[in-house]
Amino acid sequence: MVLEQGEPAGEASGRNGGNFELFPENSVGMYEGLASERLSFLRRRYPGLPTAIIQAESERQASIVLGLALRNRDLLRHIILREQIDCDFAPKGWLHLACGEEQEQAMCDEVMLAAQHGQRIEIWSRRRIREEFGIAAAFLGRFSPGDGTYHPFRYACGLLVRGQVDATIKVRQQRHLLAQLSAGSIFGQVSLLAGRPRSATCTIRRDALLAQLDRAACERLLGTRAPVALKLLAVLNRGLTDALRIADRRLMQLEDGGMTEGFRTALAP
Repeated sequence: MVLEQGEPAGEASGRNGGNFELFPENSVGMYEGLASERLSFLRRRYPGLPTAIIQAESERQASIVLGLALRNRDLLRHIILREQIDCDFAPKGWLHLACGEEQEQAMCDEVMLAAQHGQRIEIWSRRRIREEFGIAAAFLGRFSPGDGTYHPFRYACGLLVRGQVDATIKVRQQRHLLAQLSAGSIFGQVSLLAGRPRSATCTIRRDALLAQLDRAACERLLGTRAPVALKLLAVLNRGLTDALRIADRRLMQLEDGGMTEGFRTALAP
Protein backbone atom coordinates (compact mmCIF):
# COMPACT_ATOMS: atom_id res chain seq x y z
CA MET A 1 0.00 0.00 0.00
CA VAL A 2 1.49 3.33 -1.07
CA LEU A 3 1.27 5.96 1.66
CA GLU A 4 3.07 8.88 0.09
CA GLN A 5 4.02 9.24 -3.57
CA GLY A 6 6.94 11.38 -4.60
CA GLU A 7 7.86 12.91 -7.96
CA PRO A 8 4.50 14.46 -8.96
CA ALA A 9 4.22 15.75 -12.51
CA GLY A 10 4.08 19.43 -13.36
CA GLU A 11 1.59 21.87 -14.92
CA ALA A 12 -2.02 21.91 -13.81
CA SER A 13 -3.84 18.85 -15.07
CA GLY A 14 -6.49 17.19 -12.95
CA ARG A 15 -4.17 14.28 -12.16
CA ASN A 16 -1.29 16.40 -10.91
CA GLY A 17 -3.05 19.22 -9.14
CA GLY A 18 -2.97 22.86 -10.02
CA ASN A 19 -5.37 25.77 -9.79
CA PHE A 20 -9.09 26.28 -10.37
CA GLU A 21 -10.30 29.62 -11.74
CA LEU A 22 -13.50 31.16 -13.01
CA PHE A 23 -11.63 32.73 -15.92
CA PRO A 24 -9.40 30.23 -17.77
CA GLU A 25 -6.15 32.03 -18.60
CA ASN A 26 -3.44 31.25 -21.10
CA SER A 27 -0.43 29.43 -19.70
CA VAL A 28 1.54 30.83 -22.65
CA GLY A 29 1.14 34.27 -24.20
CA MET A 30 -0.73 37.41 -23.21
CA TYR A 31 -4.17 37.07 -21.68
CA GLU A 32 -6.61 39.46 -23.36
CA GLY A 33 -9.75 38.63 -21.43
CA LEU A 34 -12.22 35.83 -21.95
CA ALA A 35 -14.65 37.70 -24.23
CA SER A 36 -11.86 39.46 -26.13
CA GLU A 37 -10.07 36.21 -26.89
CA ARG A 38 -13.30 34.61 -28.11
CA LEU A 39 -13.83 37.66 -30.32
CA SER A 40 -10.32 37.38 -31.79
CA PHE A 41 -10.84 33.69 -32.51
CA LEU A 42 -14.22 34.19 -34.17
CA ARG A 43 -12.87 37.00 -36.34
CA ARG A 44 -10.16 34.70 -37.65
CA ARG A 45 -12.59 31.82 -38.09
CA TYR A 46 -15.42 33.78 -39.73
CA PRO A 47 -13.88 36.84 -41.43
CA GLY A 48 -16.95 37.41 -43.60
CA LEU A 49 -19.49 37.86 -40.80
CA PRO A 50 -20.56 41.34 -39.63
CA THR A 51 -18.74 42.66 -36.57
CA ALA A 52 -21.97 43.03 -34.57
CA ILE A 53 -22.83 39.33 -35.00
CA ILE A 54 -19.33 38.20 -34.06
CA GLN A 55 -19.35 40.53 -31.05
CA ALA A 56 -22.62 39.12 -29.76
CA GLU A 57 -21.49 35.53 -30.32
CA SER A 58 -18.19 36.10 -28.53
CA GLU A 59 -20.02 37.46 -25.48
CA ARG A 60 -22.42 34.49 -25.54
CA GLN A 61 -19.57 31.99 -25.71
CA ALA A 62 -17.66 33.78 -22.94
CA SER A 63 -20.74 33.53 -20.73
CA ILE A 64 -21.05 29.80 -21.48
CA VAL A 65 -17.37 29.19 -20.65
CA LEU A 66 -17.69 31.12 -17.40
CA GLY A 67 -20.80 29.14 -16.48
CA LEU A 68 -18.98 25.85 -17.07
CA ALA A 69 -15.97 27.04 -15.03
CA LEU A 70 -18.28 28.06 -12.18
CA ARG A 71 -20.10 24.73 -12.27
CA ASN A 72 -16.84 22.76 -12.28
CA ARG A 73 -15.35 24.85 -9.46
CA ASP A 74 -18.42 24.30 -7.28
CA LEU A 75 -18.53 20.61 -8.20
CA LEU A 76 -14.86 20.16 -7.24
CA ARG A 77 -15.48 21.72 -3.85
CA HIS A 78 -18.65 19.69 -3.31
CA ILE A 79 -16.98 16.37 -4.14
CA ILE A 80 -13.96 17.05 -1.91
CA LEU A 81 -16.16 17.98 1.06
CA ARG A 82 -18.78 15.28 0.49
CA GLU A 83 -16.27 12.46 0.02
CA GLN A 84 -13.95 13.90 2.68
CA ILE A 85 -11.00 13.63 0.32
CA ASP A 86 -7.81 14.26 2.25
CA CYS A 87 -6.00 16.57 -0.16
CA ASP A 88 -4.60 20.09 -0.19
CA PHE A 89 -7.61 22.20 -1.20
CA ALA A 90 -7.21 25.95 -0.74
CA PRO A 91 -10.05 28.08 -2.20
CA LYS A 92 -8.51 31.25 -0.76
CA GLY A 93 -8.86 33.40 -3.85
CA TRP A 94 -6.79 34.00 -6.97
CA LEU A 95 -5.08 37.27 -7.90
CA HIS A 96 -4.21 37.88 -11.54
CA LEU A 97 -1.99 40.91 -12.23
CA ALA A 98 -2.48 42.84 -15.45
CA CYS A 99 0.53 43.32 -17.70
CA GLY A 100 -0.81 46.36 -19.54
CA GLU A 101 -3.71 48.74 -20.02
CA GLU A 102 -5.53 46.35 -22.37
CA GLN A 103 -5.46 43.65 -19.72
CA GLU A 104 -6.74 46.11 -17.16
CA GLN A 105 -9.72 46.92 -19.39
CA ALA A 106 -10.36 43.21 -20.00
CA MET A 107 -10.42 42.57 -16.26
CA CYS A 108 -12.90 45.37 -15.68
CA ASP A 109 -15.13 43.90 -18.39
CA GLU A 110 -14.96 40.52 -16.67
CA VAL A 111 -16.31 42.00 -13.45
CA MET A 112 -19.58 42.70 -15.27
CA LEU A 113 -19.57 39.26 -16.89
CA ALA A 114 -19.07 37.56 -13.52
CA ALA A 115 -21.88 39.63 -11.99
CA GLN A 116 -24.28 38.15 -14.55
CA HIS A 117 -23.55 34.76 -12.95
CA GLY A 118 -23.87 36.06 -9.41
CA GLN A 119 -20.13 36.11 -8.81
CA ARG A 120 -18.23 38.94 -7.12
CA ILE A 121 -14.90 39.79 -8.72
CA GLU A 122 -12.69 42.49 -7.20
CA ILE A 123 -10.41 44.91 -9.01
CA TRP A 124 -7.39 45.61 -6.81
CA SER A 125 -5.46 48.86 -6.99
CA ARG A 126 -1.68 48.90 -7.12
CA ARG A 127 -1.67 50.19 -3.56
CA ARG A 128 -3.73 47.29 -2.26
CA ILE A 129 -1.56 44.77 -4.09
CA ARG A 130 1.50 46.31 -2.45
CA GLU A 131 -0.14 46.31 1.00
CA GLU A 132 -1.33 42.70 0.74
CA PHE A 133 1.67 41.07 -0.91
CA GLY A 134 4.48 43.61 -1.02
CA ILE A 135 4.48 43.54 -4.83
CA ALA A 136 5.13 46.78 -6.68
CA ALA A 137 2.67 46.10 -9.49
CA ALA A 138 2.62 48.42 -12.48
CA PHE A 139 -1.06 47.78 -13.26
CA LEU A 140 -4.29 46.70 -11.59
CA GLY A 141 -5.11 43.18 -10.46
CA ARG A 142 -8.22 41.00 -10.54
CA PHE A 143 -9.02 39.05 -7.38
CA SER A 144 -11.49 36.16 -7.65
CA PRO A 145 -12.76 34.92 -4.24
CA GLY A 146 -13.38 31.20 -4.25
CA ASP A 147 -10.65 30.42 -6.75
CA GLY A 148 -7.53 28.74 -5.50
CA THR A 149 -5.20 25.77 -5.68
CA TYR A 150 -5.40 22.06 -5.00
CA HIS A 151 -3.09 19.09 -5.01
CA PRO A 152 -3.74 15.37 -4.52
CA PHE A 153 -0.86 15.31 -2.05
CA ARG A 154 -1.71 16.59 1.40
CA TYR A 155 1.36 18.06 3.02
CA ALA A 156 1.31 15.99 6.18
CA CYS A 157 3.77 14.36 8.50
CA GLY A 158 3.41 10.69 9.40
CA LEU A 159 4.35 9.06 12.71
CA LEU A 160 4.75 5.30 12.42
CA VAL A 161 3.14 3.80 15.54
CA ARG A 162 3.68 0.18 14.54
CA GLY A 163 4.66 -1.78 11.45
CA GLN A 164 7.30 -1.08 8.84
CA VAL A 165 7.48 1.34 5.90
CA ASP A 166 9.88 1.46 2.95
CA ALA A 167 11.09 4.89 1.81
CA THR A 168 12.24 4.81 -1.82
CA ILE A 169 13.27 7.29 -4.49
CA LYS A 170 13.25 6.99 -8.26
CA VAL A 171 16.52 7.72 -10.06
CA ARG A 172 16.94 7.21 -13.81
CA GLN A 173 13.73 5.19 -14.01
CA GLN A 174 14.90 2.82 -11.25
CA ARG A 175 13.58 2.82 -7.68
CA HIS A 176 16.15 2.72 -4.88
CA LEU A 177 15.56 2.04 -1.21
CA LEU A 178 16.42 4.96 1.05
CA ALA A 179 15.44 3.42 4.37
CA GLN A 180 13.20 0.93 6.12
CA LEU A 181 11.29 2.81 8.79
CA SER A 182 10.15 1.13 11.98
CA ALA A 183 7.85 2.13 14.85
CA GLY A 184 8.64 5.58 16.19
CA SER A 185 9.91 6.89 12.83
CA ILE A 186 8.66 10.11 11.26
CA PHE A 187 8.41 10.80 7.55
CA GLY A 188 7.11 13.68 5.45
CA GLN A 189 8.51 16.40 7.72
CA VAL A 190 10.27 18.21 4.86
CA SER A 191 7.05 18.46 2.87
CA LEU A 192 5.16 19.47 6.01
CA LEU A 193 7.50 22.33 6.85
CA ALA A 194 8.24 23.52 3.32
CA GLY A 195 4.81 22.93 1.80
CA ARG A 196 6.36 21.26 -1.23
CA PRO A 197 5.79 17.90 -2.98
CA ARG A 198 7.64 14.96 -1.51
CA SER A 199 10.92 13.74 -2.93
CA ALA A 200 10.43 10.13 -1.79
CA THR A 201 7.72 7.49 -1.86
CA CYS A 202 6.69 5.65 1.32
CA THR A 203 5.09 2.21 1.04
CA ILE A 204 3.82 -0.05 3.82
CA ARG A 205 6.01 -3.14 4.11
CA ARG A 206 4.01 -4.71 6.93
CA ASP A 207 0.62 -3.95 8.45
CA ALA A 208 1.08 -0.56 10.03
CA LEU A 209 -0.64 1.99 12.20
CA LEU A 210 0.17 5.64 11.56
CA ALA A 211 -0.68 8.99 13.12
CA GLN A 212 -1.00 11.96 10.75
CA LEU A 213 -0.29 15.62 11.41
CA ASP A 214 -1.23 17.96 8.57
CA ARG A 215 0.32 21.34 7.93
CA ALA A 216 -2.61 23.41 9.19
CA ALA A 217 -2.69 21.57 12.51
CA CYS A 218 1.09 21.86 12.82
CA GLU A 219 0.99 25.63 12.22
CA ARG A 220 -1.76 26.06 14.81
CA LEU A 221 0.17 24.05 17.38
CA LEU A 222 3.50 25.79 16.77
CA GLY A 223 1.73 29.14 16.90
CA THR A 224 0.75 28.53 20.53
CA ARG A 225 4.44 28.31 21.58
CA ALA A 226 3.32 25.86 24.25
CA PRO A 227 5.80 23.34 25.71
CA VAL A 228 4.28 20.56 23.59
CA ALA A 229 4.84 22.72 20.48
CA LEU A 230 8.54 23.01 21.30
CA LYS A 231 8.73 19.24 21.79
CA LEU A 232 7.07 18.74 18.39
CA LEU A 233 9.57 21.09 16.75
CA ALA A 234 12.44 19.17 18.32
CA VAL A 235 11.01 15.87 17.06
CA LEU A 236 10.59 17.25 13.53
CA ASN A 237 14.14 18.58 13.52
CA ARG A 238 15.49 15.27 14.78
CA GLY A 239 13.53 13.39 12.13
CA LEU A 240 14.85 15.71 9.44
CA THR A 241 18.42 15.24 10.63
CA ASP A 242 18.03 11.46 10.64
CA ALA A 243 16.58 11.52 7.13
CA LEU A 244 19.53 13.55 5.83
CA ARG A 245 22.01 11.15 7.46
CA ILE A 246 20.28 8.19 5.85
CA ALA A 247 20.36 9.90 2.46
CA ASP A 248 24.06 10.65 2.86
CA ARG A 249 24.82 7.01 3.63
CA ARG A 250 22.87 5.87 0.57
CA LEU A 251 24.77 8.37 -1.57
CA MET A 252 28.05 6.92 -0.37
CA GLN A 253 26.85 3.39 -1.08
CA LEU A 254 25.74 4.27 -4.60
CA GLU A 255 28.78 6.37 -5.47
CA ASP A 256 30.78 3.42 -6.74
CA GLY A 257 27.88 2.47 -9.00
CA GLY A 258 27.92 5.80 -10.83
CA MET A 259 24.52 6.88 -9.47
CA THR A 260 25.63 9.74 -7.23
CA GLU A 261 24.87 12.60 -9.61
CA GLY A 262 21.40 11.28 -10.41
CA PHE A 263 20.68 10.83 -6.73
CA ARG A 264 21.79 14.36 -5.89
CA THR A 265 19.50 15.72 -8.62
CA ALA A 266 16.54 13.72 -7.34
CA LEU A 267 17.07 14.87 -3.76
CA ALA A 268 17.60 18.51 -4.68
CA PRO A 269 14.85 20.86 -3.36
